[in-house]
Amino acid sequence: GDKVYDEFKDRNHEIITGTVRRFEKGGAVVDIGKSEAYLPYNQLIPSDRFRVNDRIKAFITEVVKTPQGCNILLSRVNTMFLVKLFELEVPEIAEGIVKIEGVARDPGHRSKISVRSIDSDVDPVGACVGMKGSRIQNVVHELSGEKIDIVPWNEDSVKYICNTLSPVEVSQIIIDEDEHSMDVIVPDDQLSVAIGRGGENVRLASQLTGWNIDIQSESQMQMMLEEAKRRLLFIEGIDESVADSLIRLGYTTLEDIVAVQPEILAELPDISKAKAAKIIEQAKNMLEIGMGVIDIDNELEEKLNVPTTTLSCINEELAEYISEKGYHTLADIQSEPDTESFAKNSELSLRRARQIRYSLQMHIDELEGRITTVNGKLDADSFFDFSRIDNNEEKEEKEEKETEETEETKETKGETDKDK
Repeated sequence: GDKVYDEFKDRNHEIITGTVRRFEKGGAVVDIGKSEAYLPYNQLIPSDRFRVNDRIKAFITEVVKTPQGCNILLSRVNTMFLVKLFELEVPEIAEGIVKIEGVARDPGHRSKISVRSIDSDVDPVGACVGMKGSRIQNVVHELSGEKIDIVPWNEDSVKYICNTLSPVEVSQIIIDEDEHSMDVIVPDDQLSVAIGRGGENVRLASQLTGWNIDIQSESQMQMMLEEAKRRLLFIEGIDESVADSLIRLGYTTLEDIVAVQPEILAELPDISKAKAAKIIEQAKNMLEIGMGVIDIDNELEEKLNVPTTTLSCINEELAEYISEKGYHTLADIQSEPDTESFAKNSELSLRRARQIRYSLQMHIDELEGRITTVNGKLDADSFFDFSRIDNNEEKEEKEEKETEETEETKETKGETDKDK
């Protein structure tokens, strides 16, 4: 036991080749020369089909000395197994010319590996792929057919994410630094490819880059921007042109308006600092009134037992994605205590989660008859309860008027003093 431990303790986290001798508890006992190692069932790639006497490569995850001898544990699903295989196949990686910057893996299905070269004459992707794909095919074969995407690393986060999603064409990216998330807009016909089977592609891209990535189609984005504009128009003082300007600047939700400084809003045409402060205050009140916990009774809950595609902002691809997270009906979305919980559990960006919850609130208000229409359009006054806002309306107007009168008095006095 001591001799085996002394020999293998320094080989921990390396690849080893052995022969399958037998199967125990669903895992494989592997002959590695002077000892045996154990490859547990949950460390096998799902598509692995080994038989007794088959040669096998695996990654040593643990070498433990025990009273009975030495236990050596193996894995074929560990991310480092993929890294070590590339080190064996690609001399440029072994020599340090090509660096592996990140790895994201769904064992047996798909992996993404980002690489960069410290030598401008060496193409990192080409080095990993090899002549006629020989190098990468050897790795794919060893991983029982696992698909591998080689991604050029880039220090620019936007370019890096575009590389990660290639060959999908990215139309636009909206960055939220605070949430460390990006909304990636792609053409409608490429949405399913960008998301991948069961959200696999976007999930791996998020893991690889470290950003929360939310994929939307161009038509989805356009629809959401129209909804955003409609919500902004509910705020007194925001007309069509102001709403368009706010959306162009990235302010598409009530939370965005609440977070902005009055000085920023005041830079827009026809918006004074006082008016900007008033707009922000209204947005705060609307947020508190309209976007709290969505309470419903049993009768309404029955009406919400409908597919999530009932909301215009959820298409088939998005519905399939959130369905795998447990959201099959509108009632499932409503059951979340708040938007943050929905975003976390659905693995959507907070911005997208807010948009869906906004739409759900509007749908519920329509079912309850709280929204009316005027000439075929939604009546803003019927969407939110403005009573709390209106109560302070007179007081705010009076204060604003007094402020303007004070400023005018100061200006008049200043001119009088000059004349003297």
